Amino acid sequence: MSQEILSKLKKNVEKNLFRDQQSLPAFKNELERMPKETDFSELYEYAMEQSTKKFHPEYVMTLFRSGLVVQEQDDSQIIDWAITNKLPQYLEEILHCKKVKPSIDNNSFVMRCVFCDSFECLKILIRDERVDPADNDNVAFRYAKTKGMKDFVDLLEQDERVAFGNHSSYPKVSVPLHPRRSASL
Repeated sequence: MSQEILSKLKKNVEKNLFRDQQSLPAFKNELERMPKETDFSELYEYAMEQSTKKFHPEYVMTLFRSGLVVQEQDDSQIIDWAITNKLPQYLEEILHCKKVKPSIDNNSFVMRCVFCDSFECLKILIRDERVDPADNDNVAFRYAKTKGMKDFVDLLEQDERVAFGNHSSYPKVSVPLHPRRSASL
């Protein structure tokens, strides 16, 4: 396929991103016409950044499922996207993909769920055997307790991996909330 045709197809896909959910079938049709070597990595990242502002999140998941995104060794960005936008229905599907690594950065996505008040995502995330909610000295539990987030505290207390005791004796730690952000507790 020539570069000109490929460029035109990519532009059609980009154009469809800015429509509502009714345009999703046309978007899927455009993706199906793409050769398998097409790389939509940039469009995928852009779609995640813009999904809640300009188009339906199903477009991001369609790109994720398409196989037209050349991903790095793991694709943790989509986990952050689902948690930040409180999309548990997509997080469950994302976690079924073994290429994603939900325990990256000392299980920071557990803390991200608490920080973003994404309770349903936390329930799904801690069911994944690759995730340890107690990592980083129970920081997610301690943060939830400090902020009075009873539902989160109760959920984390039910997990046998979360240790209890005198939490005030824990040293302050830097919590990676996202690969580019952090907070101290």
